[in-house]
Parts: sequence; C-alpha cells; structure tokens
Amino acid sequence: MTPVETTPRVEGVLNVALARGDLAGLDALKPEALAVFCFADVRPLCGAAGYVDWRVCGAISHRLEDGQFGAELGETLLLPTAGRLGRQRIFVFGLGPSRACDRAGLRRACRRAVEVMSRAGVERPVLVAPAAPHDPELEPEFVRAVGEELEGLVEAVLVELAGH
Repeated sequence: MTPVETTPRVEGVLNVALARGDLAGLDALKPEALAVFCFADVRPLCGAAGYVDWRVCGAISHRLEDGQFGAELGETLLLPTAGRLGRQRIFVFGLGPSRACDRAGLRRACRRAVEVMSRAGVERPVLVAPAAPHDPELEPEFVRAVGEELEGLVEAVLVELAGH
C-alpha cells in the first residue's frame, strides 16, 4: 500500500494511514475487506467510493439503482468482488442524507462498520472515505472521525486524490 501525505485539511490526524483512492491505489491494496461508505442522496458515487464501484463494474451503483440498497443510515450491504479486487469482500455502509451528516454521525458509522466487519472475521479493514460534491469537508471529517474513534483498528483510509 502506498500512503499519501496528510495535508492541512486533515492536519493532526497522524494515527491514520491514508491511501490513494484511485484505481492504481486500489490495485496496490491487498486487505481482506473494504468498508465503503455512501450517502443516500449522492449519485453517482464520487471520490474513492466511485473508484471502488468502477473496479467492481458498478456493483454498488446497480444495487442503489434497483433499490436493493438505499444507503440509508445504518443500512449495510455485503458484496462479493467476483475476483475484481482479489479475494476481498466489500461491505457497504449507508450514511443517510449527506446534508444531515456530521462528525458524530461519522464516528458512530465508523465504529459500527468495524464492529460489523469484526463479527464477520475481518481484523483490520480498509475504510473508503465518502465524498459529496457539495461539501469538500466531508472526506477530511471522515478521516478525523476514524482517527478519533478507531486508532489501530483499521489498516488505512482510502481518500480521493484531489486536494491530497
């Protein structure tokens, strides 16, 4: 995994490894599972989540479009990767509407995701930071939430390259 440097947008979060959330970064990773976080009102998926969705041929988007998954707060989906990301599993966690999201909500969602994945036998997942075009601070807030809540429990956080 190739970490990226933290920037002033996520300054002070030194206990969280950041990884490139582009296709090259995804291909370099070999975690046992990814935790993708997405909002109920952000389509198409953007940021690092969009790259994960692209790598699995739109499997997340298809579930969102056909109503199998609404990305509502607390909703969870487990997707096989069909070999497109090696032997990894993808857990998708809904965050509800993006405008209603705050750091406390992100912290709860991160903690819940790690608990769910731990029960599924995943020891150190890679979390995929959510992004929303109308709020560029959501991704750094997510990184801060992971740093505050999950130090040592995750391998890394995939972040979008823009601004990082």
